[in-house]
Amino acid sequence: MRKDCEILLSEIRKLPTDRLTPACGGSYPSFGHVRPLFVGYSRDDESSGRFFLDNSTRREFPGPPVCYFQYALDGWGGFRHGAREHRIEAGQGFLFRIPSDTAHWLPDGARWERLYVAFRGETALSIAEEILEHHGPVFNLRPDSEGVQLLAQMYREAVAEEKPTVFRAAGLLYRFLMALCETALLREPDYPAPILRVTRFIDNRYGDPDLRLEDLARQAGLSKYHFARLFRHTTGHTPAAWLRERRMKAAQELLAFTHLPPKQIALFA
Repeated sequence: MRKDCEILLSEIRKLPTDRLTPACGGSYPSFGHVRPLFVGYSRDDESSGRFFLDNSTRREFPGPPVCYFQYALDGWGGFRHGAREHRIEAGQGFLFRIPSDTAHWLPDGARWERLYVAFRGETALSIAEEILEHHGPVFNLRPDSEGVQLLAQMYREAVAEEKPTVFRAAGLLYRFLMALCETALLREPDYPAPILRVTRFIDNRYGDPDLRLEDLARQAGLSKYHFARLFRHTTGHTPAAWLRERRMKAAQELLAFTHLPPKQIALFA
């Protein structure tokens, strides 16, 4: 994956640099279902200065809510949603809404190269909310994946001398969101084999009240310390939090689709 990132980086660096450029030419206010606003590329390090963006208070875009997706091409930075913090490295992306209880930043001594797109529109926001609900905000995406290639294509066309029409840009954005949906809702995550074994194991055994970290580490074939560190780095969650959320999801499904009393559901989940 590192080599693929370097190939994509080399191509993006040859394009005209524009940190935040309109995604399309022309203005069609009535075309509001899928509306790309801006795409951008940034290369941040100590020379450009640290930053911390609190997405609960940003006001660049008046009017309806806006969604962002950012993808790390190189280096790393921080991302928080709610109380959870993530280290976002090359090959990872994150989706968030403005306003929302999220933030992202460049820590001391870090450098971060990113591609990103901002969008709004009733259909686009609805798709983004569905992705966030079922998958969460953080993605592991190969640079040669369809979603990343479409994001790069949006940037190429936005910085070209002749910008795409809003319909062309909206079509690329919709395809990009569908690619994220496929990753989030249909495909298994692109996790290392030991972590994937554990997530499958949890899906089958989440109802076991005696399930412990030692059992999960044994499934991964790793020491407890190494497993816990790798699991959090890969998924953005601790093993205990992942198990707890899987049990909560099961409880919600039982509440929604059965007539079991809550006390009995608590025994299953």
